[in-house]
Amino acid sequence: MALPAQSAFAATINATIVKGATNLADKAYSPNPINAAQGDTVTWTNADTAAHTVTQGNPSEGQVEGGFDSGIMGPNKTFSHTFDEEGNFAYYCLLHPTMVGTVLVGEGGGGDNGNGGENGNGDGATKETEVETEYDGQTYTIKSKSENAHVIDATINPSESVGVDFEGSGPVELTLPRSMIENITMVSTDEGEIEFQEVNSTATDTTISFTLPEGQTFAEITGTKVVPEFGVIAALVLAASLVAMVGIARFKGSSLGFGRF
Repeated sequence: MALPAQSAFAATINATIVKGATNLADKAYSPNPINAAQGDTVTWTNADTAAHTVTQGNPSEGQVEGGFDSGIMGPNKTFSHTFDEEGNFAYYCLLHPTMVGTVLVGEGGGGDNGNGGENGNGDGATKETEVETEYDGQTYTIKSKSENAHVIDATINPSESVGVDFEGSGPVELTLPRSMIENITMVSTDEGEIEFQEVNSTATDTTISFTLPEGQTFAEITGTKVVPEFGVIAALVLAASLVAMVGIARFKGSSLGFGRF
């Protein structure tokens, strides 16, 4: 019995059910479409606060009999499926049928995940990279998860934004510490503002997803609160200095006989 030919370098591709997915239609799953090679495994993580499913089929025709189905996935739950055959596999959420996605396997995909067939790390797998940047004596770590767009440098523009340099372009998930930037409001490149989605937010980090246009390797992340230009440590030092100066002035005044009448 002949078995389907599979890639010798099968990979695991990470996908996300994004925050607020219920009302996001074809943007509820990220990336969409997912491009995979035959034999690759796709792992979905539910980053939303609501329960969802990853179910083969579509809203108009319903669930595919014998197809993959995650069952109900609560927040932070994962589901994996290995694609042993080539083809285009539509899927949706049984609980929220407007949520739709597609997995393209083989000739239909080939592991580019939306970057024109280019594969930054050569095996169709998602790669996680991170960089550190320093400001005012503090070190901040920025992490990226992508097949092609890998973070290589970051610059803090105090009280304004964070600039991030990438190697490559395409869909990317970026995790930034909230101690550096909070309440992200805009992502832009040299060509202008681009769409982004908040994938997950914790007490310490915020994860967003967006697609760097082809040829663009820089993104500026703007938030309502960015590391202030006048750092906390510097403010404390200044406050301590002012207290000391006031104390010295009062001591000198007392020594010279000045005081209250």
